[in-house]
Amino acid sequence: MERVEDIELCRIADAKVKEKVMFLLIRHRVPYAERWDEVPLLKRGKYHGAKEVCVVLTHPEHRKEAIEIIQGMDKEIQSQIILPEDEK
Repeated sequence: MERVEDIELCRIADAKVKEKVMFLLIRHRVPYAERWDEVPLLKRGKYHGAKEVCVVLTHPEHRKEAIEIIQGMDKEIQSQIILPEDEK
């Protein structure tokens, strides 16, 4: 369940990649929430043609730890995860 203080961690269009990220967050006890947003037609190229994207949210205090978990994943999986602009 999304809370007011939660911030965006990343966006993922591939359901299998999303499951891997969620598994690792749970394993490391990092709290998260998710929501699904529709992707406008002109922005679908950024998300590999996906019509909707999973927005993963977390508490600000856990953001750094969650980013480190994502950065420790396989490069192929990382390429499917879109971090906010300040993390690129």
